[in-house]
Amino acid sequence: MTSGAARLIRHQLPGLPSDHPFHELYARLIARENNWISAQWMTERNGGSFLGNSETVAVYSPLSSKTGRFGTIEEGDYLLSGFKFFCSATDCDTVLLLGKTDSEELSLFVAPTKITIRDSVDGKAKTVSNGIRIHRLKNKMGTKELPTAEVELRNVRAHLVGPKDGGIRTIALLLNVTRSHNFITALSCLRRALDIAKSFARSRTTIDQPLSSFPMHLNMLSQLEVKHRGWMQLAFFTSSLLGYVDDGFPATVPKVFSVLADNPNTASIVLRAFTSTSKAVICKSATLAFQECQEAMGGVGYIGRSNSIFNPLHWC
Repeated sequence: MTSGAARLIRHQLPGLPSDHPFHELYARLIARENNWISAQWMTERNGGSFLGNSETVAVYSPLSSKTGRFGTIEEGDYLLSGFKFFCSATDCDTVLLLGKTDSEELSLFVAPTKITIRDSVDGKAKTVSNGIRIHRLKNKMGTKELPTAEVELRNVRAHLVGPKDGGIRTIALLLNVTRSHNFITALSCLRRALDIAKSFARSRTTIDQPLSSFPMHLNMLSQLEVKHRGWMQLAFFTSSLLGYVDDGFPATVPKVFSVLADNPNTASIVLRAFTSTSKAVICKSATLAFQECQEAMGGVGYIGRSNSIFNPLHWC
């Protein structure tokens, strides 16, 4: 998520003055040491996958005085209030949020999860929550190490990111990256599962011959191999398109790209379609193929699945 947030913020930097807080934010997101972790919280009880039903409200309420012209990352011009239902990486440093402004359209905002204030008694600086209250952690499947929670927002001070009312198309810059991570991870884990299943087939002997010599078993493994290679082509085409959109096309655009995206504007639209399609096709298909690899090892695949690479919950 952090790499996706870094890409999104980087796209906002051209044209911004050097003292704008987004420059520091970007530097902290890509830093090798003392870097910030970012998350994105969009899902709400009413909205679900349809973000238009989101109820989080963003009120324009700039501070009377700021540090510099634009303020620090803690001194945004908007206050957000609402309830986010599924918030991963709840222990993050910054978060990207969707909220409705006075136009009733969704805009994108970035906010630190903690801010520094001065104690009214002794005047000492202390760190407090930026209006964020965790209601409860989710008891979820999958990566339990990544805390996911239901979060209440109460006057969270935040900066507007991108154009007002353009929240969904702006957050897509992040989703293009996170979806790429999803399908590349699914493919890499499936590659390992296939290699384990093939190695098992060569080593396992039944009826005095290796399992790999049985035509039906060999046909099943070969079909998985062909499918994996096809999904790899789709994955790397999408990934390379992401690189071209961000860093420009080479002097001579390969013919296969010019058919789908002959200019940067078209490429951005094609990329949005391909990242969502690649994630949907590859991740779901790879899960079923992964099950085939388990079954190819019979009882060994079943017994080892709870604490090995054959446990899909470790990678999905």
